[in-house]
Amino acid sequence: DVGMPELDGYELCSLLRKHRLFKTTPIIMVTGHTGFIDRAKAKLVRASGYLTKPFNQSELLKIVFKHLS
Repeated sequence: DVGMPELDGYELCSLLRKHRLFKTTPIIMVTGHTGFIDRAKAKLVRASGYLTKPFNQSELLKIVFKHLS
């Protein structure tokens, strides 16, 4: 989730991407923020995907399978 206390999702994603074990691990940002700037920030920290709340089962499965295959 992007909106976490102390360390937000963007910061966490950025930290994970710097670690060799997580450079290629799929990271999907889940948030209620739907704006262009939020999506751009996710791309800057190299998030694999971006899913906005509320989402349905179909949207979730689509993004998960996209990054598992």
